[in-house]
Amino acid sequence: MRGGLFEYNIINTYPRIYKGKSALNTNRLWPVIFTVTGLLAAVFAFTGRFLNKDISVKSLLVATTIPPYKRIIEEIGGQEASVFVMIPADRDPHIYEPTPGQLMRLEKADLYIKIGSRIDFENSLIEGFRSINKGGRVYDSANGIELIDQEPHVWFSAKNLRIIARNIYEALAAELPEEKDGFLENYGKFVARIDNVDEKLKHLSGRVEPKAVLVYHPVLTYFCRDLGLEQICVEREGKEPGSRYIVEVIQKARERNIKKIFMTTGDNAKTAQIIARELNGKAVLFHSLAEDILDAIEDVAEKLAA
Repeated sequence: MRGGLFEYNIINTYPRIYKGKSALNTNRLWPVIFTVTGLLAAVFAFTGRFLNKDISVKSLLVATTIPPYKRIIEEIGGQEASVFVMIPADRDPHIYEPTPGQLMRLEKADLYIKIGSRIDFENSLIEGFRSINKGGRVYDSANGIELIDQEPHVWFSAKNLRIIARNIYEALAAELPEEKDGFLENYGKFVARIDNVDEKLKHLSGRVEPKAVLVYHPVLTYFCRDLGLEQICVEREGKEPGSRYIVEVIQKARERNIKKIFMTTGDNAKTAQIIARELNGKAVLFHSLAEDILDAIEDVAEKLAA
């Protein structure tokens, strides 16, 4: 959306609201984006519905926030669900701006399945969905998950994925009750995948030494809970650490003989590499927003055990 005609029009229409690119990194502009794009979406949606609601033959158009949920919805929904994400895997979800095309699809979606763990960047998306899609339903996939210190990264956990998958099954069954049996069968297959990965995690966890993980951003909170590991984070409350705190983290890691720092593509690679050198270790990349989240979870366990 940056640099395009749509952004140009917003800048010139709302010069007091838009004061450079940094303004889009706050939530101030969201109401404007959704309102203006909603009007544009209405025109295209009317045309699309006149011809066909969607070129796909699938029954439900489902919106969700990040790629891991897309895969789960597709596995359970099967032929009946066409799913799109609002935040791609290679973008920072805290600053990503949905395109007009995404918002037009959002206007046509039958339902939105949200992460539901009070994660900040999702709140604006749900608000926008409700403002441009009066008939769309919102389902909370985190219902039943007990948050740890309000930590929102609930999807990086095999234990939590069982709950998330159940909530997604119930949402799809509520929307298409005539397909409930098929959804239930697919749900069972996905739970079997979770069980298989969970068994591998139990085996790998016995080989993890030390029983602590150093990670840049606190994405592994629930993963560490599942495996009985301590999580040590470089970031605090989503903020980059100061030099004094980095020294504390390094000291804590040395006391536990930690040689790896885990980081995602959105983390500060320079700081991670500095910490790795101080530990005579290495920075290890993992994908917290991978579409196949079960593979990503297993990959982290294997890297810890190596």
